[in-house]
Amino acid sequence: MNSNLIKSPQLEDGYTRIANELMEVISLYPFTGGELRVLFVILRSTYGYKCKATNISLNELARKTNLTRRHIPNILKTLRTDGVITVVRLGNKNVLGINKHYLRWRLWIKVVPKLSDFTTLMNCASPKE
Repeated sequence: MNSNLIKSPQLEDGYTRIANELMEVISLYPFTGGELRVLFVILRSTYGYKCKATNISLNELARKTNLTRRHIPNILKTLRTDGVITVVRLGNKNVLGINKHYLRWRLWIKVVPKLSDFTTLMNCASPKE
């Protein structure tokens, strides 16, 4: 096997710092595959560069997610409507960010009506020490 094809990612080469709680919430939320891909690109493009928001074009999102460009606006609209991301149009770019206040995400209002229910759910989802 060609050694050039073997990858060995290292933290020294860069990493995206994200709160464990937010990662756990993302894994519980019923995202589609396309939504998750776009969300991960937004996370990488913001938190990966220690920013809260970033300018990113639809073409760049399509390239980084391997989704067709025509699907990106609908995915962004859904994520924005659900309150998962913020989107501000700036010229021909979108300024995108993550809404880390996940209890305001649309489906959480239906799925987890009480904060105490969510706390119980998160305690069950967290690794035991």
